Amino acid sequence: MEIQSAAPRLPVVYLDQNQWITIAQAKYSPQKVKNVVELGAADSVVRSATDGKVLLPLSTAHLVETARTGNPERRGKLADSMLELYDGWHMRHPLDIRQFELMSLLRGETAPRSIELEPFSTKPNTPFQAAQWGNAFQASDDFTAAQQKFITDRAWRAAWSETLRHDTYDADERRTSDQFVEGWAKGFEELGRYMGNNPAPRDVRLVAAGKLMADLNKEIALASAKTGITPEDLAPFLRPENLVDSFAKLPFIGRLLDVTFQRLRNPQTRWKRNDLNDMTYLCCAAAYADFVVAERATAHFLRLGTGNFPSGALVLRDLSELRPLLP
Repeated sequence: MEIQSAAPRLPVVYLDQNQWITIAQAKYSPQKVKNVVELGAADSVVRSATDGKVLLPLSTAHLVETARTGNPERRGKLADSMLELYDGWHMRHPLDIRQFELMSLLRGETAPRSIELEPFSTKPNTPFQAAQWGNAFQASDDFTAAQQKFITDRAWRAAWSETLRHDTYDADERRTSDQFVEGWAKGFEELGRYMGNNPAPRDVRLVAAGKLMADLNKEIALASAKTGITPEDLAPFLRPENLVDSFAKLPFIGRLLDVTFQRLRNPQTRWKRNDLNDMTYLCCAAAYADFVVAERATAHFLRLGTGNFPSGALVLRDLSELRPLLP
């Protein structure tokens, strides 16, 4: 998959939040990194990024999780580490990528058109949903196109930097967000408990696809409207006998389906609030990056499904696994 950018094609390494925390500790408080191997691996990642050999994109997941750091000093050091190494690269919002995948499915394409998808970019507003957050920077006749691009880029980076360092949630917004995420986790918890308490010869992958379809209802409707697909033409994709195959062929949604299936297979699986971010962003990154260093549980599930996809990231569990693969 080609990244549409004037920059040279470099390996894209998507780091989960816990890996960024390790890097921040290695930079500012190395004595807190108890694993000497991980400390050395973090230093190697820093050198590779500083030397311009890899891209370390950020996403709105990093923004949200950094906002929950609590301690202002620790948050500042974490934000500084990210801002020093990311070089302006972001992962496009997973909901936008999901929309492109659904549209490609309905158009009968084997994969999303990369020139439209652009999963990693330095463009302003990349991490946010395009439909909800348009480009707020307006062109001006007083500047050349190159000057306007420079101003827009600088303004965007300054805004991203400020948001990463300082909290922008008020109490009501945080409460609403928490309620939504907790409701999402509770829904899966209850489904898993029901399946455990009511054993039956069921197709768990189809159950996972059905739950995923319920979450994607509005997105599927929007994708069908954008592609001009009628309800009659849409129906075959969503029939039970076709649903799993429809989702499984998509790079991001297919991985989301696979991880959901793996988790639902075990009725004892606990669903936590941070599972929403982990599953959404790590599945997306695993579909389009070159390397993903994920928290261990999600890394385990992503690795189980590696053989189901012809391309995608190499999923790793810590920085020491990444270290020998760095250019």
